[in-house]
Amino acid sequence: MQVLSFSAIVSGMIDAISFENLDRPFNGQRPLDRWWGVPPAQMADWFCHERGPQAAGIIAIAQAHIFGSTLVYRERGDSQEILELEQNFLSVDTATAGLAQMEKQRAAGILRVRDIEGEVVILSGFPYQLYGHWMVDFMPRLQMLRVSGRRLSNLRFLLPSDLPDFALEWLALAGVKPDQIIPYDPDSDLCQCEHVLIPTNLRSGGRALPSMAQAALWMTQIACSEPVSPTRSLYISRESWGNITRKLENYEEVEGIMGDHGFEIVYPEKLSIAGQAELFASAKIIAGDYGSGLHNTIFSYPMTPVIALRGTELHPGFLQSGLCEIRSQPLSYIFGRTWTDDRSFQHYEIGANDLHRCLQAAAA
Repeated sequence: MQVLSFSAIVSGMIDAISFENLDRPFNGQRPLDRWWGVPPAQMADWFCHERGPQAAGIIAIAQAHIFGSTLVYRERGDSQEILELEQNFLSVDTATAGLAQMEKQRAAGILRVRDIEGEVVILSGFPYQLYGHWMVDFMPRLQMLRVSGRRLSNLRFLLPSDLPDFALEWLALAGVKPDQIIPYDPDSDLCQCEHVLIPTNLRSGGRALPSMAQAALWMTQIACSEPVSPTRSLYISRESWGNITRKLENYEEVEGIMGDHGFEIVYPEKLSIAGQAELFASAKIIAGDYGSGLHNTIFSYPMTPVIALRGTELHPGFLQSGLCEIRSQPLSYIFGRTWTDDRSFQHYEIGANDLHRCLQAAAA
């Protein structure tokens, strides 16, 4: 087995694999956001030195094999070449494990091999069943196809058969019709594709590339049917979502303070994609518990102030900073006292004084 590195793919050093380079990172360090509370020093250092992907564009490869949600490889004689696409959430270890699982199923006679003729787009990846990753990863990959001059209505998409409803809703908003989708079972199908296009991510970790701004504008245009005036103060709550890996323990106190400052408590996951886009476009200021719901600020106007509440663990990173950077939205973080339980789940409390001070500064 050989690993084909993303760097080698970008530089055009690999035979029969081309890369159409459509964007590169910002120069220099990212702009500092306003921080309240006391985050660890190593967190600030990590934040300042994030750069994002080395490039973004479209990989074209003939005779590619697809298995699971992330494994892309090709056969070269008796050996197998795995594509390293870490900015697509595919590490070498994950790819190696996927290849071993595929071979195990082949040996057991439970692998279905499918020949996919013509050209197909590989759009999704791990974790394709989470809403936030469709918003900030998979949908922006469609923008890469648009920037390259390709018409989405002329393409076919090879996608897992268990796509969540919101993913299909996003694709429909982009004009992708059901008959353009070729579904496959990621648990049991090996797809041998004649020709594959792989648009890459516009962000890695917490840093986005400049073209993410155009992707956000396009996504807002297809999701918002009418222009919306920014008049509302919104607080994005995660309390009805049910994710317990990160828990704001004093949410009742926090939401009470936000209500006293004139904020509406909203739950984006209860709305359609269009409803979420219109909600965030209506905001003149946004605060919220860090997570996918808050990432909807890509639909908000430039210069909309954003306040993110979070713990002091490196997870979940600083994607909100990358999204606010490309939308020119001033961002403040409020860090709370943090601890973890025996499952490594994160718990934190936001200090009332820090919250009041941040809100007063935002109002000024």
